[in-house]
Amino acid sequence: MEKQIESSFIVLVKKTICEIKKDPECTIDSIRDDMHILDDIGFDSLQLLDFVLRIEEVFDIEFDFEDFDYSHFNSIETFTRFTVKHIKAFS
Repeated sequence: MEKQIESSFIVLVKKTICEIKKDPECTIDSIRDDMHILDDIGFDSLQLLDFVLRIEEVFDIEFDFEDFDYSHFNSIETFTRFTVKHIKAFS
């Protein structure tokens, strides 16, 4: 069940990435789960901030930035796992 939840969340994360990138070549299918959010996706600092704020809005959560780490952006999958754990911790 948890894997299914993560898969659904990954789709929402990818959709959010595409909305922020505003690139017609950016599609849910073109983003791999192992892509690095900064290096592969190419977010600049403002896009990254927009991404985090939108994820908070989409999942109705608020990240504690003391728990937030650069390593959470190592991949879409890593960020999704971090988000799911965060949601579970505050449910």
